[in-house]
Amino acid sequence: MTEAPFLELAQVTAGYGAITVLDGLSLRLGRNEVLAILGANGSGKSTVLKTAIGLTRMTAGRRGR
Repeated sequence: MTEAPFLELAQVTAGYGAITVLDGLSLRLGRNEVLAILGANGSGKSTVLKTAIGLTRMTAGRRGR
């Protein structure tokens, strides 16, 4: 049996007002796994983290765990 993910985002769309920053993002992180998010300024790294912990509202998709 596969262990449930520690964190899961499925088809997430999120942003700020009329600006969509994440569109269709999916990720699955297991317990004891490490994830690095790399990208240029303004590419959505902080928005991914804020959405994962509930600080930024999702307009579509789901957050698991």
